[in-house]
Amino acid sequence: MSRDEFPGRSSSLACVFSQIVGDSFPASPPEKKSKRSESAPHPTMPCGFLSRDFQGAHKQMSAKDRSLNICAAWDPKGERYRYYQCSYMRFGSLWAVSSWVRISRAVQFILEKELMLLDRIYIDDIIATERMSLIKKAGEHIDEIMFRLGFKMSPEKAECGRSLRILGLEYQIDDNGVSTDLRLVKRQKMAKEAAFIQSEILNSKPVSSKQIQSLAGKCNFLLIATRCSGVAAAVSPLYELCANLNDSDPINPGKAMDALPAIEHLKKLIMVVPPLVVKADAWADEVVHVWTDASQSERENKAAFFAVINGKIFVAEMEFPSKFIRILKERKKKLIGELEIAAMTIAADTLLREIKASCKSGRPKVVFHTDNTTCLFGCLKGTSRDIIIRILIQSFRLSLAASGISFTLRYVPTKSNPADGGTREDLFAPFCRMIKSLKMPALLIESLQMDGLEKAFATIDSNTKPKQAS
Repeated sequence: MSRDEFPGRSSSLACVFSQIVGDSFPASPPEKKSKRSESAPHPTMPCGFLSRDFQGAHKQMSAKDRSLNICAAWDPKGERYRYYQCSYMRFGSLWAVSSWVRISRAVQFILEKELMLLDRIYIDDIIATERMSLIKKAGEHIDEIMFRLGFKMSPEKAECGRSLRILGLEYQIDDNGVSTDLRLVKRQKMAKEAAFIQSEILNSKPVSSKQIQSLAGKCNFLLIATRCSGVAAAVSPLYELCANLNDSDPINPGKAMDALPAIEHLKKLIMVVPPLVVKADAWADEVVHVWTDASQSERENKAAFFAVINGKIFVAEMEFPSKFIRILKERKKKLIGELEIAAMTIAADTLLREIKASCKSGRPKVVFHTDNTTCLFGCLKGTSRDIIIRILIQSFRLSLAASGISFTLRYVPTKSNPADGGTREDLFAPFCRMIKSLKMPALLIESLQMDGLEKAFATIDSNTKPKQAS
């Protein structure tokens, strides 16, 4: 990447900074005011949800040969799929979802810019909010745009109203705010599954690693719905049981007995954790935005972050300690996913005091931006099949939960990631010029907090085995 490409980072962030420092971005066109009520306060508008689902958005196919990397596009005229060979964007069983996410991000951008809808897309599910008086019309416009783009939608999954159910999560909206919860049927099934595993252990029957991972994975949905730190703490011992085990491997009976209190505690939590309620008056609080990046090369391994807190910029760049790199290289070749998560952990721990101080009331809210999909999806799910990534993710999430910080993650293209300038020697000078051109108070942080990362790597060093020399 040349230096000439760097100004794109500055222009792409202009709208983000204007939203953070200035007025909020409108979710839809403003209502027309009558002359009599121009001086009166704007009445509360009843809002609701609408959802759409892509039909056959991505197909998983076994395509190990690069020449077989193909993509499918729906032809609305011929009412069939057309298949094309794709040279640059990989498809197949491992790449279908990640490739589709790039498309869904483009669709989200179109809906935000063309319809001015506040929307989010989770892989192939579109969720948007709009005033109840316009919600049906907005749904019709979405259907029209999707048809013209050539996407086939599922009409039976189209919903609109003041409540919404997607992937087992229930959303409710009223004039006071929004609440999210896991369906009661889902909770009952999870509690029943936990009770079954508990009885199997007590009766000295074998329990496989897959059974434990299945329960822990389902509990992540409860964690997403309620943001309860107690759920995260209760699920962590279950993942420790599965360390270095394949799906079919049985859990060590002694370790399984030691985990019984955690399973009992989790079983109770499943049924009593209250839904997450976000009050409307809390939406006006400042949201902290943090961009992170990491780089790996033969000469150096660096991390950097770029944060905006209360109209101030916080910047840092550092080289990873050699002992961290040694621990990782003893266990695997590709490290970039692990380093990206580590960079996010460093940013969270270092900025903890400023993040808490930025929120006058309620829980601090942080949006982490990353250009690495392993980091993005792993931190969103809260787990990974890779034990090293799993330990780093859990350390990151538990640290934020213990500090009472609410967070979410967003993907940012590398060219639009300001933190990328801190990890690239050829971009560092224009990176500094960009910060000065923003005309905002900036602080370069040189003393970074590494305690959380030290604990995570100590866990990795003691719970995972290095690769044997061939």
